Amino acid sequence: MDQAQQHHNLTGSFSGFPARKRPLLRHSSSRLALVVALSGVYMTVSIGDAHAQSAPLPTGGAVTRGSAAILRLGTDMTVFQLSRNAIIGWNGFSVGSGYRMHFENGSGATLNRVTGGLPSSIDGRLTATGSGYLINPAGVAVGSNGMVRTGGSFVASTQDIDDTNFLKGGDLTLKGSSRATVVNRGTIVSDHGDVVLTARKVVNEGSIDAPKGSVGLLAGYEVLLSDMSTADGKFQVKVGGADTEVVNKGTIRAAEAELRANGGRVEALAGNTKAIVKATGVKQSGGRIFLTAGDGGSVQVSQRLVARRAATEAKRRQVAALPDYGPMPRNRPDYTGGEVTISGGTIVLRGAVIDASGSTGGGQVLIGGGPQGSGDTSHAQAVSIDAASVIDASATRQGDGGSIVVWSDGATSVAATLTARGAGTGSGGAIETSGNAIDFTGVSVDASAPGGTAGQWLIGTGGLTVDAASAATIAGSLGGDTNVTLKTSATAANGDITIASALGWSSGAALTLDAYHSIAIAAPVTIGGAGKLNLLSNQGGTGGTITYAGGVTFTGGAGSGAGLTVNGNAYTLLYSMADVQAINASDAALRGNYALATSLDATGLAGWIPIGTDGQGNILNPDRFNHNGFTGQFTGLGHTISNLTVGVGNTGYAGLFGYATNATISDIGLIGGSVSGNYNLGGLIGRLGFGTISHAYATGAVNGGNGVGGLVGVLEGSTISQSYATGNVSGNDDVGGLVGFAMGYYYPRPIGLISQSYATGTVHGNYYVGGLVGDQSGTISQSYATGAVSGINSVGGLAGWQSGGPITQSYATGAISGGSYVGGLVGLMTADLVTINQSYATGAVSGDSYVGGLVGSYVGTSHPQLLLISQSYATGSVSGNNYVGGLVGSSYLASPYPPTLLLITQSYATGAVSGSSDVGGLIGYQAGGTISSSYFDSFSTGQANGVGSGSQAGVMAVTSDPSQSAAENYAFTQSAYSGFDWTIWSPPEAGAVNYYPRLLTVPGADTVGQ
Repeated sequence: MDQAQQHHNLTGSFSGFPARKRPLLRHSSSRLALVVALSGVYMTVSIGDAHAQSAPLPTGGAVTRGSAAILRLGTDMTVFQLSRNAIIGWNGFSVGSGYRMHFENGSGATLNRVTGGLPSSIDGRLTATGSGYLINPAGVAVGSNGMVRTGGSFVASTQDIDDTNFLKGGDLTLKGSSRATVVNRGTIVSDHGDVVLTARKVVNEGSIDAPKGSVGLLAGYEVLLSDMSTADGKFQVKVGGADTEVVNKGTIRAAEAELRANGGRVEALAGNTKAIVKATGVKQSGGRIFLTAGDGGSVQVSQRLVARRAATEAKRRQVAALPDYGPMPRNRPDYTGGEVTISGGTIVLRGAVIDASGSTGGGQVLIGGGPQGSGDTSHAQAVSIDAASVIDASATRQGDGGSIVVWSDGATSVAATLTARGAGTGSGGAIETSGNAIDFTGVSVDASAPGGTAGQWLIGTGGLTVDAASAATIAGSLGGDTNVTLKTSATAANGDITIASALGWSSGAALTLDAYHSIAIAAPVTIGGAGKLNLLSNQGGTGGTITYAGGVTFTGGAGSGAGLTVNGNAYTLLYSMADVQAINASDAALRGNYALATSLDATGLAGWIPIGTDGQGNILNPDRFNHNGFTGQFTGLGHTISNLTVGVGNTGYAGLFGYATNATISDIGLIGGSVSGNYNLGGLIGRLGFGTISHAYATGAVNGGNGVGGLVGVLEGSTISQSYATGNVSGNDDVGGLVGFAMGYYYPRPIGLISQSYATGTVHGNYYVGGLVGDQSGTISQSYATGAVSGINSVGGLAGWQSGGPITQSYATGAISGGSYVGGLVGLMTADLVTINQSYATGAVSGDSYVGGLVGSYVGTSHPQLLLISQSYATGSVSGNNYVGGLVGSSYLASPYPPTLLLITQSYATGAVSGSSDVGGLIGYQAGGTISSSYFDSFSTGQANGVGSGSQAGVMAVTSDPSQSAAENYAFTQSAYSGFDWTIWSPPEAGAVNYYPRLLTVPGADTVGQ
């Protein structure tokens, strides 16, 4: 491209002024001066009145490059340019009111460099057939009556340009240190080129028109004017600063408009009612507006921005073939919405109107960043858009809605009206409001599509709690057929989504909760019609959960088209007990995913067939190795089934579910009702193998033979978390308030866990009877039982028989009674890998033999790493005949065992202890192993010896005798408990009564002993 063409291409071909092959000189009887310059030599020719006085026109013109003639005739001055491009130096360059300065430069370009030190004032007319550059470090001002019009481009700058760069063409760099201002209060028009105003501060309070080019208001000390437009526009501010500023209070109309600073301020303000920035592209290009201030800069908008471009021929044909869907009259040209990009460190919109709508499709508006922070648009740190602002990227006649993104890395506040509607058969658009902290109170969002697919509103943040105000806003958009997505990411927040206020809608729209970590539905969510809910947890994070404490209710009924997906799995909604029973209909159905659409009442329902069985003790879809039954996923969505009565006679596998393998059951409550049978009976499920139960509960009574639990009869290699049972439970063997028999497996890895769960009902049985679990070989963590427990053998407040696995941070408070192996927490502990850590029991314990306040008896073979009981205690009274201890009735290790094996440490007992033989304040009988830092209260237990039979080493007495309050071993002083870890224990407080050390790590422990 030659140099002249480049200047023209700060746009295109030139017209509007007649091109001439040579200067045309006209004579006049009035004053006439002519300057002719050829090859850098110029001369002044005077014609007419010799004593002409100076006029408000440019002075001291000297052609330094190229060839040109300068003619002044009265109030007019004309430069006749003989070369394609020329550079002229001026002492002063102003055009007064009523005066005209004209450049007859064909399709070429003229660089005017002013060096006299005075600013340029254009109050008259400045015109050119080609392109004109006005460089004045003292500043440039176009007055309110001033007029600039060029056929090519017009550039006014306080920063200079290199002569060689100018003459060579291509990308142009203007740079300097001038702090002066370029101001337009008048009219600037480029018929075929660009208009660029660049300085430290640029102000437009007039009008600028470049219908076939770009308008650039550029604040900085070095700017780049590119020869061709790119995806990021045509102009760049390479060197800016905090003192740079662009202010537009006027009107801009162009194919593209760019208002840019770098670290400074960009303001598009409503200076008058006609203030507007309008970019109307042609031939499917252009139609873009950029307001950019750089990472450290700020942008404020309070005027109207309009961006659109010509529609494609295909789009025009689509519109012509369809009925009139919108307000666009048939005789108006069809167009597509353009693009508006606003970026800066801080962005504020107050009463702004951004219109990127189009008759054949919506455009794109990016504020503060790209979709979900992607792309090259620099990220804002804060964005605030008030309720008086309107942003529209809709299709108005036929086509898809466009896209709107409001993004910041910090705080985003949006209360505006945001629309990206589809029209005709078109789909709705995409709207996003995102920020590390997001406030969308009062925002109105519409991405609907009356004849097409609904669009999307994405709310992105680090962590989100939906309160009443935001719930109302979200419901309004959903009710208007706009899909809504709440999405969290890994930031300073936890990435959780919490629905904390009631939320409901009745439409076909979908709500998607897309959480980096967890989702908590803590308030009711009600979905009518064909509404849909999509839940995604752990989208980048780990360990997250989905909970439904508030409940999710679908009211549309079967056939409504409502839907639920959880982590990508579609669920079948169940509206009746018949729907639930139908899970048994086929092998395929037993593998499905199900959700209760609402709470159900089973009153009067007879003959329930437990899911996964035939109701006669036989497993459906049986497998020799995996057993099967139900193998899918079932969520109650926080709902309940009331008054379900299940009876299977002398057979087993009874509950709502009878038998399940590798299944997940969650967020379901069984209220009232009862379960009865012979074996494997539970309020929720009879037997679960290698599955998961969470947030489930049952309140009804369960009665039977073996393997009977308030929630689960037999738990095989499975997990229960945050679940409970409150009904009374009775049976023969393996009977527990929550689980009858919990089988854990340790090879090749530990499986089988009960955590954060509890039982409160009374429990009665014969062998292996526990307040929480009758017989357990898995892990119990952060769980408790409060009901009274009675039995014959292996009876415990928490577990009757602990045959494997640890118990940690758990407790029992109910009264325990039995024959042999009776303990406040555990009746009998056996095997090598059983431990109790940071746990306690407070209930009274009574039995015959092997009776302990915490553990009735421990029997095991030696193990080098074994630590039996640590940081635990018992405070209830203990009574029996043989082997009776305040903490442990009997501890026996089979020989041979390491003589230094540590069995008990940092533990104590305070309850009254009574018995006939082998009775001790801490341990009744000890054979093998060692004890350290463990205590008994000799006053409250009534025992002088800590160990009834065996070594007393490591067992120390404290006393709560008030008369001994000054003693070193007074029970209510911290110094009495040497060896305790006070990061785990809360020490006694000085002067407190009945205040023993308390565990800081166990829920409920802070009230024990008070």
